[in-house]
Amino acid sequence: MSNELTIIESGAWGFNIDESGEWNFVLTDQGSNPVVTSVTVGSEAADNIIMVYFGKNLDVDGLPTETDFVITFSGGAVTITGIQIYESEETHNPMGITLNRVIVAGETGTVAYSGTALIGENGYTVAAFTKSVTNNT
Repeated sequence: MSNELTIIESGAWGFNIDESGEWNFVLTDQGSNPVVTSVTVGSEAADNIIMVYFGKNLDVDGLPTETDFVITFSGGAVTITGIQIYESEETHNPMGITLNRVIVAGETGTVAYSGTALIGENGYTVAAFTKSVTNNT
């Protein structure tokens, strides 16, 4: 058994003792709320799916409802037809919002979120946000 400790993630560390008396180091706090790093439509997904990327992993079980969002585009009304969180360690479990229509080149749009269901794997709630959508169609 090695007595080395390698830190692979920053944050607040603590320890616990399991039933067998073993000491275990655990990450007790990974910092703060996940924040939106980018919002895009096209290129990464179909032209009717808005991808929302965060700086920390989202909990894949914390799905918001359609009423938690207000989405506007310059080409006309849009309706949310589905919401999914994709499991991807590379991109911190991004959220996909499927719309009722394709977004075309040149349209500008915004996504506003005001719910409480989105949480990070670290247990912190995603704060309300309003972001412009980068249109890659």
